[in-house]
Amino acid sequence: MQNFVWFNPTKILFGKGTIPAIGRETAAWGKRCLLVYGGGSVIKNGILHTVVTALKDAGVETIEHGGVKSNPLLSHVQEGIAKAKAHQAEVIVAVGGGSVLDSGKAICAGSVVDHDVWKFFTGKKSVKSALPLTTVLTLAASGSEMNSGMVITRDDTREKFGFGSQQLFPKVSILDPEATFTVPPDYTAYGAVDAIAHVLEFYMTKEDQATPVQDRIMEGLIENAMESCDRCLADPRDFHGRADLMWTATLALNGLTGAGVGRAGFPMHMIEHSLSALYDVPHGAGLSVVIPGWLRWRARTDTARLEQLGGRIFGISGMDKASAAEETVVRLEQWFARVSSPIRLAQLGIPAADIPAIAANAVKLAKIWRLDGYSLEVIAEILRLCA
Repeated sequence: MQNFVWFNPTKILFGKGTIPAIGRETAAWGKRCLLVYGGGSVIKNGILHTVVTALKDAGVETIEHGGVKSNPLLSHVQEGIAKAKAHQAEVIVAVGGGSVLDSGKAICAGSVVDHDVWKFFTGKKSVKSALPLTTVLTLAASGSEMNSGMVITRDDTREKFGFGSQQLFPKVSILDPEATFTVPPDYTAYGAVDAIAHVLEFYMTKEDQATPVQDRIMEGLIENAMESCDRCLADPRDFHGRADLMWTATLALNGLTGAGVGRAGFPMHMIEHSLSALYDVPHGAGLSVVIPGWLRWRARTDTARLEQLGGRIFGISGMDKASAAEETVVRLEQWFARVSSPIRLAQLGIPAADIPAIAANAVKLAKIWRLDGYSLEVIAEILRLCA
């Protein structure tokens, strides 16, 4: 295990009936807010009304900014920044899933600068300060509620880039599992896949292999993501299933899994970002296609991690290393298929003929993220394993 500093200042309010607390929690950071949300789901299920009422009761003036897409767009973020500046917002409130929270973070960062917020995503500028952010989570998936990262797609170039800054941790995030009761089966599964992918990125790419504590934490999170997802699909109103999945997704990317493991990369996300940028597929659906292909590519040079994962999660034994690694990938694929998440590019409507263009899009993010070794040719090779 390597030296590390684990810093996470986000306050979490978890459990039934916690959403009305968004009023007093937000009022502690400002009296004028920009309220960011997505489409109709938070309106239909009454969550937006609960939030607006709580903010009003706490004396917080609200300016609404709805319409965030599931793959959030830079243009919509820029509109939110303009609103926040025009109304002199003191705090941003984001109500939704990871796309809404990421949009909120980008607005927080962009509202205190004069330059284009996209410069943060390309590494041309760094975040020095930001408006405070409070959140109400409605989808278990991204972990954005307790981390400092965000991902946005630039409309005109179809580039989906992400980055993080300590200035962007939410001040408070409210996690009420009942808010996810109405999440449909497909997005419930995609959220679980996203959480698994976050864990696998660290598990498979970490620099330090002598991290048994972190390994066991990550293996447990993957197992819990699958088990709780199965429960939620069987009964969408299973409170404990929803609670387990929600907290699993939060822990999967709040810094805990990466503490002490040394340098790690996010190559699966790097590749998937191009799928959702170019074809607007759900992020989790794209990941369930990329994960098996990337794992098979990685197994060509490193079977040990997959062999350990398969033995501990799926009980795979009595095989040589290469066979155990392949069986682990097969078991993951089988689970993805069982929860109706796609496992091949064709299932996303993406022809193999598009692989060169996808790789050309992805390699730009590989350079920004300093993922050495992921050339155009390597990315294309991985994508062929996803076809």
